[in-house]
Amino acid sequence: MSAKAAIHTVAKPAHPGLASSGIIDRLVRRRGTLAKTISVAGPLAGHTPPVRESAQALRTRRRLSVRHVKPARGGLHAAPGLATEHSPKGVIMRFEGKVAIITGAGTGIGRDMAIEFAKEGAKVTIAARRKELLEETADLAEQAGGLRPLVVQMDLTHEDQVEDMVEQTVAAFDQVDYMINNAAVPGKDLYVWEQTLQNWNDTFATNLTAKFLTSRACLKHMMPRRSGVILTFSSTAALGPYPRKSHYTASKSGIFGFTRTLAQEVGPYGIRANCIIPGAINTELLQNYIKRIAGEQGRDPGELAKEMSSGSALQRQVEPREVTQTVMWLCSDDASAITGQMIRVCAGAAMW
Repeated sequence: MSAKAAIHTVAKPAHPGLASSGIIDRLVRRRGTLAKTISVAGPLAGHTPPVRESAQALRTRRRLSVRHVKPARGGLHAAPGLATEHSPKGVIMRFEGKVAIITGAGTGIGRDMAIEFAKEGAKVTIAARRKELLEETADLAEQAGGLRPLVVQMDLTHEDQVEDMVEQTVAAFDQVDYMINNAAVPGKDLYVWEQTLQNWNDTFATNLTAKFLTSRACLKHMMPRRSGVILTFSSTAALGPYPRKSHYTASKSGIFGFTRTLAQEVGPYGIRANCIIPGAINTELLQNYIKRIAGEQGRDPGELAKEMSSGSALQRQVEPREVTQTVMWLCSDDASAITGQMIRVCAGAAMW
């Protein structure tokens, strides 16, 4: 088909969300300019001829066309991914109608992820041991314009509590789309010859075994729908020797093998599994760790923090939002071919 003929042709898009929105674009490059054919939903449908217009005019027309997108029954929007009058100002609703479970959501990166998923339209379950911190997260998510998350106070090392948490989620939201295994414990720093079995087992129970329990519980609901994403957090500590951290590094490196095997097993069901390997994230937890180590060594916390960051290519800590946006991308359809991977978000601290 020639460019001239193509500009007068409106093809049915493959994506059902775009088809139902009535906003259809076909791009044709001719004489160095960008041509667009636009059909606007609502009262203008069927009355807008193909036009050639500037990029500024196109952006204005798109903003106006979004106003005609109406919410569908059940709160889902006809055009997933478009901002509407019901979404927080300026926010693209990538996860409208999706359901996410986030563990360790009372503080730090878990809290940040819960807020951002809620802002972008997801229904979120947040789980941790301290209810007061979860309620704070739920308040912040609601204040940011999202639906208030379901708060589940629980201990991830208890099999029955994990099963109950997932069942509560399904009872409230009908499904589970994303299982984000963020919760972890540092354990007590000990050399191997000082290590206790209790410290070792407690660390593994939260950092590795709990990931198996949550994943298994969610798969019961993901597999029949042939859809889902499981993301599990490891650490750059799992990539190298860290004296006095044998319990922690071993538990975190075990996530690599679990994730790869899980991805292979559930791939035929359309489910993806990936691992996030964050570096030093600028959270209260890290700052408290730096202060503790600096105290033990009689050093200035600021100097120690600078020294720790100097080993990364960017020579800085990772901001929580940088990890959150990576997680959200991996959950989105834009990452639909990515599974079984170990994704480093560490400012270049680990490149192997």
